[in-house]
Amino acid sequence: MRKFSKRAFRSWLDALAAFVVKERDQRTCQKCGLVMMPFDENCQWAHIKSRTENAWRWDILNALTLCGHCHQWAHANPAQWGVWLHEHRPALYVHIYEGEPRPSRPWKQWDYLQIEVGLLEKCRDLETDPLHMTTWHNYQSRLIKKLAS
Repeated sequence: MRKFSKRAFRSWLDALAAFVVKERDQRTCQKCGLVMMPFDENCQWAHIKSRTENAWRWDILNALTLCGHCHQWAHANPAQWGVWLHEHRPALYVHIYEGEPRPSRPWKQWDYLQIEVGLLEKCRDLETDPLHMTTWHNYQSRLIKKLAS
């Protein structure tokens, strides 16, 4: 069995979370309504609270699908982005900014595995298959097949 690689697993979780968010939002920019094709580079996984905070990084309620233009606008205009979010996605705004604070702590292998299982369950709920993603490894595909059976 391969040794657990935190860096590789974080990349896998990033790809999986981005896939789930884009599928949930039907690859449509949540700000301007632009519909994008699968694997379109313009279709971006945008975080509300910075993904540098592990406690929020893979929370799909902390992310929206945005086109490249709207994603750049959100980064360039954080105050206006906050106002737009409050007006158009009040439940997300409350979840992120008014919900319980999440402590910053070192993450263990078990934490990453729990997040993976949760994201794979979301794929199942959305009736979508992450196996066609371009960034996956053999050990993840075995887990997906095991969960699907």
